[in-house]
Amino acid sequence: MNYSGRIKDLKKKLSDLTDPSERIDILNQLAWLSRYEDTKEAKKLAEEALDLSVKNRYSRGKAYASLYKAVAQYVLSSETALIKDFLDVHDYFAKHEKEAGFTVCLRFLALVNESNGNYEKGIEYAEKAVKQAQRNNDREGEGDAFSTLGIIQSRLSDFKPALESCHKSLEIRKELNNTKAAASSLNLIARIHSLGDEYDKAMDFYRQSLDLRTRIRDRSGLPWTHLGMASLLEKTGDLEEALYHYRQGLILDKPIGEKRCELQCVLGEGRVYIRLGELQKGYDSLQRALNMSMEMDAKPLISETHLALAEYYEKCGKYDEALKHFKNYQQLDKQVLNAKTRNRLKDLQIANAIEQSKKEAEIYQLRNVELKEAYDEIQSQRDELESALESLKQTQKQLIESEKMAALGGMVVGIAHEINTPVGIGITAASTLSEEIEQVGELYRSGQISKKRFEEYLNTAKETAGLILSNMNRAAGIIQSFKQVSADQATEERRKFKIKNYLEDLIKSLTPKLKNKPVRISLNMDENIEMDSYPGSFSQVFTNLILNSIEHGIRKVKKNRLQIEISAERMDKSVILDYQDDGTGIAGENMPRIFDPFFTTNKKIGTGLGLNIVYNLVTRKLQGTIHCESEPGKGVLFRITIPVIAQ
Repeated sequence: MNYSGRIKDLKKKLSDLTDPSERIDILNQLAWLSRYEDTKEAKKLAEEALDLSVKNRYSRGKAYASLYKAVAQYVLSSETALIKDFLDVHDYFAKHEKEAGFTVCLRFLALVNESNGNYEKGIEYAEKAVKQAQRNNDREGEGDAFSTLGIIQSRLSDFKPALESCHKSLEIRKELNNTKAAASSLNLIARIHSLGDEYDKAMDFYRQSLDLRTRIRDRSGLPWTHLGMASLLEKTGDLEEALYHYRQGLILDKPIGEKRCELQCVLGEGRVYIRLGELQKGYDSLQRALNMSMEMDAKPLISETHLALAEYYEKCGKYDEALKHFKNYQQLDKQVLNAKTRNRLKDLQIANAIEQSKKEAEIYQLRNVELKEAYDEIQSQRDELESALESLKQTQKQLIESEKMAALGGMVVGIAHEINTPVGIGITAASTLSEEIEQVGELYRSGQISKKRFEEYLNTAKETAGLILSNMNRAAGIIQSFKQVSADQATEERRKFKIKNYLEDLIKSLTPKLKNKPVRISLNMDENIEMDSYPGSFSQVFTNLILNSIEHGIRKVKKNRLQIEISAERMDKSVILDYQDDGTGIAGENMPRIFDPFFTTNKKIGTGLGLNIVYNLVTRKLQGTIHCESEPGKGVLFRITIPVIAQ
């Protein structure tokens, strides 16, 4: 890929353009390509494109110009403060995912985080860059993204997945005939082999990279190859040769201004000087490296510089200074090591996912009939199981609804029976009064009525009317309580209601169930506590809890009466309700299962859906939580927390 030729053609095209948008696009292309040839020029081009974009309100041009300016600045200084610049541009590209710039943005976010020692974030962004490039079918971006992923994986000493990523990058770049980028992949593969102590392999790849970069006159890449070779030679003890390559790296990098490369060359030069006994030269280089690394906030390189300075002071016999720098090294290295530990499992998962993908691809390509049939059979069984599960869910839902309607129906029967007495008394009294009126009327018409008889009639009429009125009021009260509770349960409408008043109505509607039972229910709460929620679900919860106490808690109570207390307290945006009885309690082995569908300790008197309905209504409809505490013989406590205002 001839970058110089492309840059020349674009510059020629630029001179003939007058349309602002087209000019901005060409400037951005030049800025991107020039990062390999002249990074400072790339930055100027990006800044020019950015100014034009702002003036012409060209959002796409502005996004790319901001991105390429940040890339150039990263190459020149590796400032970790650039994270904000890349994140600002990221917001634009996240909304325009098809843009190739999104992959570039993600990749440099990975590199900036890597420079800062934040490998966890670096891996995350590098993985996103790979996936984004693959979605866009951007082969060049995919090659760059795999290279970035390999860099960060090598930082974590996970050399196998790092080599796999870099070889993928090399394969793509060769396919695209991108010689410059392929040389970069060779250099990175060599570095990983060096980190893994495979020195012969490392030197072989470095030489391939050096030959390729020399042949194509890759000015920006050659300093990196010399840096890698110098680091390898330093490891193998060839210090004079290592010093030569560090110096070559510095000389070749000077016109380019690649700060990251310069920093590592200066640091390596300092280490080698110290080991060669040239302590003052070594100290000067290391101080320069420390200043540069701190300016760039490159934690891994700050850590390495402190370690080298500790070695220098030890050789000088200044053990206090040596200890101070060694402690700084340990502190910084621990931070980076923690990042490595956090990411190790993640990288292993990546490697495993890659391996699984390979196997799946092989299965697909071979079209193994036997595996295909087995797969189809599994799919068929899965479909059957899903169908059965769905049927079971529907059945459960129907049973729950049946249980609710059965409870409502039972309430209707009980209410009908309960109001039968006052209505019957009223009818009898009205009939008696009617007969009395008829008799007095006949006496009056015949002129035979006495004063005493008329007074008896008035007393009878008054008593009978009072009897009718009191019984009709009693029946009306029962019906009104039932009407509100049953309507709420049937409609499931949301409205405001006061908890104490509503529970009082609920208890009245349960009178037929509670009648002749040794049970006493007390309400302990402020009558002004109000909720904006679903009263139907609320009443169903406490109906089921009360009936559950009567059916299961009262059976073995030896006392004269079962005590049930319901209390409520407002806490911020929630209401905490405690339902407590002093009945038989729940056995310890049954506690984990009380909210399970169909679980009951007595099949003769229950379906086992009561507390399951309570749990579902509290957690889903009322959006709250429910917790149960109980011991055999000591009753049961249900603590329910519900939002005051339902969402």
